[in-house]
Amino acid sequence: SAEGRAASGSVAPNFSINRAARRSIITCRSASVASVTTARVDLPELPLAQIDRLLVSRALTNVIENALHAMPKGGSLRFSSPPSDPPGMVTLSVTDTGVGMDAAALARIFEPYFSTKTTGTGLGLTIAQRNVAANGGRIQVEAEPGVGTTVTMAFPVAAA
Repeated sequence: SAEGRAASGSVAPNFSINRAARRSIITCRSASVASVTTARVDLPELPLAQIDRLLVSRALTNVIENALHAMPKGGSLRFSSPPSDPPGMVTLSVTDTGVGMDAAALARIFEPYFSTKTTGTGLGLTIAQRNVAANGGRIQVEAEPGVGTTVTMAFPVAAA
């Protein structure tokens, strides 16, 4: 909705998802998280998107924080861009090698105040979902217990 975009006033015509990902990675690395052994970026130069950079950055930060908390014994974080389905979307995936989730937890991850952690508010993915939707996008989560989690966000490509 336009309401979500107007909230922060930072709608960027033709904003780079690559730039948002790089900034989030820098934030992740500067958070002095010793347990994350690798933060790998496998992003081609992606098409530009018309997004509210503040809302999308907050969504990315929430996703990354969840990934970091899911790897208390170490692991790796990977940023990639799978092909978009449907076309016309820019996709960004964040994959961790953390504890993952079972089907019951996965079914509830966007519920306010639901958390598998002992700390936190249980609002991170709820806010991420709201912020992605406010930008005309969608968010999808896949997880496997003991293997990890992948969060994929897709945003409409900016009009040329």
